[in-house]
Amino acid sequence: MTELTVPDHLLTPARAVTTRATTDAELLASFLARCASDHTRRAYRRELERFLVHCAGRGQGLRDVLLEDLQQYQQLLAGDLDLALVGTKAEPRFMADGSVNPTYRPFTKTTLSAASQCIALTALRQCFAFATKTGYLPADPAHLLTIPKAPKKLRVERLLTKEQVDYVIDHVSHAQAEGAVARREQARARFLLKLLFATGARLNEVAQARMRDVWSDAQGRWWLDILFAKKDSARTVPLDLDTVAAFDHYRAVFDVSDAQAKSDMALILSARRLDKRGITDDAVANIVKATFGQAADNLAAQGFDDDATVLNNASTHWLRHACASYLLNVKGVAPTQVQQNLGHASLNTTAVYTHDDAHLRHFAITGQAPSESVTRPLPSARVAPAGPSLTLAPETIAEPGAGRAEVEPPGMAADRDAAFTALSDDARALLAAKDHDAQLRYVIRRINARFQSDDGAFSHLVQVRAEIAEFSAKHEPALHLAEALLTLYLQMLPSFAAWRHHVAHDE
Repeated sequence: MTELTVPDHLLTPARAVTTRATTDAELLASFLARCASDHTRRAYRRELERFLVHCAGRGQGLRDVLLEDLQQYQQLLAGDLDLALVGTKAEPRFMADGSVNPTYRPFTKTTLSAASQCIALTALRQCFAFATKTGYLPADPAHLLTIPKAPKKLRVERLLTKEQVDYVIDHVSHAQAEGAVARREQARARFLLKLLFATGARLNEVAQARMRDVWSDAQGRWWLDILFAKKDSARTVPLDLDTVAAFDHYRAVFDVSDAQAKSDMALILSARRLDKRGITDDAVANIVKATFGQAADNLAAQGFDDDATVLNNASTHWLRHACASYLLNVKGVAPTQVQQNLGHASLNTTAVYTHDDAHLRHFAITGQAPSESVTRPLPSARVAPAGPSLTLAPETIAEPGAGRAEVEPPGMAADRDAAFTALSDDARALLAAKDHDAQLRYVIRRINARFQSDDGAFSHLVQVRAEIAEFSAKHEPALHLAEALLTLYLQMLPSFAAWRHHVAHDE
């Protein structure tokens, strides 16, 4: 019987080479050039450079890496990294002249978080897949690499309150900037803060935006087109008039003409150049970080150490979280609309910002109302900052008792306590009678938001309670009145506690 022989070219098909890259560095440059997002490109570059430094210490290049090498690197990321690879702070890999920076270390921590490990391994797997498809590598050692999923976030903790955001904006707005450059920096910082909080846009989405992306329609409504976005998250976001006013002031200070405002000029401009050039993502992040830091110094000097710590830790992305939380929990905007504004692919991502549902569920099961102890109101931002870059205009701070009266009007305490007792009793009884339905929750939140924003709201609790009761009576009274009263009860507890400690200041 004749022995069957299989030609070698059938056993190992030849792979066409479709890249001119002959070195690892050239291959990485070609791979990174495919990244549509600057943010992704920077993240992948960082992770691939880390891996190359690790390989160089073992005398390996990409062509020498096997699956076991990748698995070992994965264990190092999750465990203790070689201290020779860990530095005290992030340093650029190359000097300005192109030479290798002797102080560069690929890592600043001995252990990466689960999310950072996921990014690192994803970058490696995609790079090796690209190298294999282009023929630079004969096979893909990362194909069988298992990447654990990052733990799901049940809640968002890195966010600022509306009060903290307002404090930072007020700090910038009332600064007295000396010189043309300082005035441009001030107008830019103020516009940036308002824009980021109003839209919830990502850092790179704002840094890459163009002047023409801010526009108004025939009805006089203003919008921001977010075109440089993640994957399919390009969108148009509404702008409030306060943010538009900050934009107009920013344009005026930078001498941006109407024609230029409709052009492809960068939206966020350099304050130190006169040719109206845009700035990088990192520059935008540094502006926001520096502004947070100066506001934090003000707070720390006045004894508000907790708030100062929050601002010192905050970054640009915290404003995105703050926007989502404010829209959902204070303004009562529907989750689907917030999802569209933020460009979330899944509604589940938006849902992690919803706090009211957790409060309602906790109260329904345990009967325990939230504590009335709240952080004391933030002071006026109109005091001189510790940093030298901005000098705030001197202004007298009202002493306690100045301005509006701090003492409750006669009978106010009794009326308030009686109304609150009724709210609590009604909410508990009606909630126990039926499972609550969330369909009208967002309408009720809007009523509550108007109630909270009313300057004299604390004297109108009974009136608002009657208004909600009348509204609920048109639907399923026992069902929706319970929802309305409970929501109002939960939201008003911190407000009353804050009001008791409130000291008004004359503007």
